[in-house]
Amino acid sequence: MESFEEFLSKFNKIEKEIIVDKPIEKITESVVIEDKPKDTPIIESVETKIVEEPISGYRVYRDKTETFICDMEITGANTSNSKARVIVESTGMTYMFEGTIDDKGHCEIPLKKMNFLNENEIGKIKLEVIADDMIFSPWEDTFVAVNHRKVTVKVTESIDTTPKIGVRISNIR
Repeated sequence: MESFEEFLSKFNKIEKEIIVDKPIEKITESVVIEDKPKDTPIIESVETKIVEEPISGYRVYRDKTETFICDMEITGANTSNSKARVIVESTGMTYMFEGTIDDKGHCEIPLKKMNFLNENEIGKIKLEVIADDMIFSPWEDTFVAVNHRKVTVKVTESIDTTPKIGVRISNIR
């Protein structure tokens, strides 16, 4: 195992070869290194934790029908002749759901169960509005496919229920 001085010498040589793009922030915290015997490793243990980021985006359900609802303002076109649809794009598949727009601009689009998507699959979802033969895309987001109903199971160690077979012999003469 190399000494700290040998390590520092190698580090200084490598440090001179590195080209820095951005200024390095100065560390203002002090570091205390305790003297340890040479055979004792400096790092005694390292604990790794994996933190999962919460999945963000519009949630579509694999096991439940739902209704996409929004309010919109259409200017320069007749709302009664306008149509709305939601397009769900995933890897290799594109699905379209058509809905209605009332005179006040209230839009409702029924979305069927999306069991064709894998759980936690991510893709793109967008709203398209067709007004006077022109297509507008006023909203777009990423989606994540989730289950509304979930079952969680905790399995404990099973108990051996097979009968024990044995022979006991006693009092042999």
